[in-house]
Amino acid sequence: MKEVIEVTVDKQAVHRDFPEDYFIHIREEGATCHHTNAPIEKTEVGGRATYFSPQWQKL
Repeated sequence: MKEVIEVTVDKQAVHRDFPEDYFIHIREEGATCHHTNAPIEKTEVGGRATYFSPQWQKL
């Protein structure tokens, strides 16, 4: 988490400047997770859309 916060501050929260392996670049239902090659799923958390890799990230 610390690394992500530091990168976000360093890149001034400009998503396109984040490292390619950051999940933000593939947040689309059906996209392929670069860690597991499994499809990305979409759910809602706190009224907001959330994308995750069920094999890589546990709800």
